[in-house]
Amino acid sequence: MTLIAVLAVVTLVALVSPDQEPVVTTPAVGTPDRPSPTPTATPTSSTPTVTPTPTPAPTPDVPPGVPAGAQVARVVDVADGDTLTIAAAATGAVLSTSDPVRVRLLQIDTPEQGEPLSDEATAGLVALAGPGTTVWALRDQDPRDRYGRELLYLWTGDGTFVNEEMVLSGLATAVLYEPNDRYIDQMHAAQDRARSAGLGLWAPPPPPPPPPPEPAADPEPAPGTAPQPLVQAPQGGGPCDPSYPGVCIPPHPPDLDCDEIEYGRFEVRQPDPHGFDRDKDGVGCESG
Repeated sequence: MTLIAVLAVVTLVALVSPDQEPVVTTPAVGTPDRPSPTPTATPTSSTPTVTPTPTPAPTPDVPPGVPAGAQVARVVDVADGDTLTIAAAATGAVLSTSDPVRVRLLQIDTPEQGEPLSDEATAGLVALAGPGTTVWALRDQDPRDRYGRELLYLWTGDGTFVNEEMVLSGLATAVLYEPNDRYIDQMHAAQDRARSAGLGLWAPPPPPPPPPPEPAADPEPAPGTAPQPLVQAPQGGGPCDPSYPGVCIPPHPPDLDCDEIEYGRFEVRQPDPHGFDRDKDGVGCESG
């Protein structure tokens, strides 16, 4: 028994009254005190349902050169050099819907279909922002035109300003659609550069086609083959057909051919029953 246990027993005996049996509890030697066991909680059978929080789709990093506030979208199709359809990746301040919307590019104008360079302008926009291309869109003051198209500036994934690039390539002219004038000075500067370089709409006109060749002169007749003069009618003779006043040819029938008469290059008047004037120029048997 330890010293502390002995002292505890002595103190207890001293405090017990004389007529009471002292009850002494002696702790077991070498047995350490053990804490009371902690009751184990019984799990309930019902498990609470946890609703997962949807993770928003990641937004692509805005490339250098794209202004603050631009909204990411995807090109659906291209109609011509300044009109296309895009769909926003998510609703935002520029586009309030993620459905496809028709877009008219601001501050530029390209040739209409059927006009010179219209096909080249359409191909130029497809090369910059064809279907499937990721673009960033930004508004100016008026959100839409009278046809309900969204009026926007667009930038590509490498930071190329699409509206300006169309003007720089000479495929579009700079046009101010008031009050949307945020980049009009930039557009005019791009147009000056395209005009100075003679690009696209500013290319010099092609040279005129060469004049048609002069008609070839009639070849000089070979010696001895000069056209014969009209044959004069012989003096006297039998009956002559009045269709051939300069010669005396029997009337029809029988039918006569040029190789059956002795005349050549004589005057012929209609009705020309023998058919001596095949080309109706008033001269019969010209080759004879």
